[in-house]
Amino acid sequence: MRVFQVYYFDLKDRVLFKDTLPFVEAWLAGQGIAYGGVAFGMQFVNWEEDRDTPRLLASFPQLEKYHRAKAEKNCSDFTSVPPNWAPGMIMHALKEDEDVIRQAAAKIPRPFNPLFNYFALDDVQWFPKINTIPALYADHTPGASGLYPHLSNRIEMSKAFQSGKKYNEIEVIIERTNTPEELLDDTAILEKLIAGLGTKPRYGAVQIVSSEEERRETEAADVAVAPILEALWTELKPREAVPKDAPPAYHIARMDLGLGEMNVMSLVQGEPVSPKKAIFKAIKGTGLQYKYKHGGFYECVKVNRHNHKFEVSFSLKPMSRYLTFGASISGCNFRVGIPMAHGVDIMHQSVADETARLVVDAALQAQARLENILLQHYGRTPDWYNWP
Repeated sequence: MRVFQVYYFDLKDRVLFKDTLPFVEAWLAGQGIAYGGVAFGMQFVNWEEDRDTPRLLASFPQLEKYHRAKAEKNCSDFTSVPPNWAPGMIMHALKEDEDVIRQAAAKIPRPFNPLFNYFALDDVQWFPKINTIPALYADHTPGASGLYPHLSNRIEMSKAFQSGKKYNEIEVIIERTNTPEELLDDTAILEKLIAGLGTKPRYGAVQIVSSEEERRETEAADVAVAPILEALWTELKPREAVPKDAPPAYHIARMDLGLGEMNVMSLVQGEPVSPKKAIFKAIKGTGLQYKYKHGGFYECVKVNRHNHKFEVSFSLKPMSRYLTFGASISGCNFRVGIPMAHGVDIMHQSVADETARLVVDAALQAQARLENILLQHYGRTPDWYNWP
C-alpha cells in the first residue's frame, strides 16, 4: 500500500496560468526543494482545420518528438508520456527540452490556446527519500494529455480553455507512505505551501494505491460480500408514504425509497420548498452531520468507530423540483452503495420532509445491518485516513 496526501490550491487570478510554472519553480528553489523534471501535455481540438499544431511546431520545433497524432479529425496531443510507455518508465520531458516547454507554457492562452493544458513538476523531494516510481491505479495507463492514472510526488498545474482567468488551481501530491500504522508527517510542508502560495488549500484528501496482493484480497472480499448484500437488499422491503398534509392535487401512487422505481404525479402549481430544511429535520439526532451545499448538492456524513464513512446525499438541479438522493458506506478499500429509488418531485414542503426522512431512515437501517459485516471482510480503515 502506498499513501498520498493530495492538496488543491486555487491561486485564482493572483497568478496567471502562463506564469504559474515559473512561480512554482521559484517557490521550490526558495525552499531548497529539488525535483526530477517537467512533465506536460497539451491537447488541441479544431472544428475545421488544424492550424494550431503547425503554428506551435513552427515556434517550437523541439516539441515534434512529443507530438502524438490522434485518430480523431483535427485533434492532436503533445505529451511527455512516451508512446511505448510501460509501468516504471520516466514520464517527464528530456532535460534539454525543459526551457522550450516553459516558453510554450508562457504562450497560453495567447497565441496558443489548447483545449486542455497540463504541466507538472515531477519527483519533488518533499522528504529526504522518495519513491520515484509512480503508483499506478489498477487497470489504467497514462492518457495522452495528462498523467492522471498514477500518483507520485509532484505539483500539477492544469487548465481547460473555458476555465477563465479567475480559476487557476494547482494540485500538490505528497507521498506519506511509512508504516501501516503511521504516515510521514507533512505538517511543515503544508505550512510552507500555505505561506508561499498565499492561500489555504481548497480541499485535501488521502489517496491510497493498493499493491497487487491487497487488490486480490479486496476482490475476494467483494465476492464474499456480494451475496450478503443481495440478500439484504431483498429483505429491506420497499416503503410507501403519502404525506399527511399533502394537498388533494398531489397524488403519490407509490413512493419506493428502498429499492425499486417511483411513480409520482406532480402538482400543477408548486410552493416554495426548502430541501435544506427537510434534510436538517431528517438527520436530527442521527449522528449525521450536514457537510456542505454546492450547486444544489447536499451531503450528510458520519464516521463510525471503525473509521468507515456513512454518507447520505441529496441533489436538486437548478430551476428544478426533482430531488434525487443516494447513500453509501466507504472504507479506504471499499465502497458499498445503498440502493435507492431515482428521485421524487418535491412540489410541497411536506413531500420534501417525508422524502428526506424516509431516505435517511432506509439508509440508517442498511448501515446498521452492514457495519459488522463490512468490518469482518474489509477490516478497519486506519486512523490516519482522514475523510474529506
